[in-house]
Amino acid sequence: MSINSKVFGKFLDKDIILTQLSSDNKVFVSIMNWGAAIQDWKIFNHDHKPTNVVLGFEKFNYYPTHSPFFGAIIGRVINRISKGEFSLNGSKYTLPVNRPPNHLHGGSEGFGTSLWDVKTNKNENSVTFFIESKHGHQGYPGNVDASVKYTLSGNYLSIEMFANVDKPTPINMGQHNYFNLSSINELNSVYNVCNHQ
Repeated sequence: MSINSKVFGKFLDKDIILTQLSSDNKVFVSIMNWGAAIQDWKIFNHDHKPTNVVLGFEKFNYYPTHSPFFGAIIGRVINRISKGEFSLNGSKYTLPVNRPPNHLHGGSEGFGTSLWDVKTNKNENSVTFFIESKHGHQGYPGNVDASVKYTLSGNYLSIEMFANVDKPTPINMGQHNYFNLSSINELNSVYNVCNHQ
């Protein structure tokens, strides 16, 4: 087991840190502090070849402009809020419409496109990301302190998400990997989800 970190790029003049967790089973998971997103997840397939089982970009600068939330933690709310409006406890809230006609994945400045703080734990072979969302951010009420912890043990990656709020507010975080569970050989042939094993 080991943890390694490196600078992966820049966002708003701040370093993008890519942290790689590796296990004794030769599983490697790389997660960056932009969106707390899994950028790379390699296993060895039945042919003993390294295979990436998620989609991601090799260079950070593609993420802000081209990523459909590859591997990101989505929040405050994953999925759509119809017409960017909701009511809670008698109050109506209006959110930015970033996927007309709806508000999608927490808005254009939601958790999945923001910088998170990061802390590693070598004893657990884990990395934890932290983010604060202030009252009114992207139109949501209340302050939110959220975190996500990735722990790699053998062949298993666990993902634990937490959020603390100071008043009623919608919270529905999610992990947005695009999985590719096919082997390298299958990728070179006619491909669809039915080929996955």
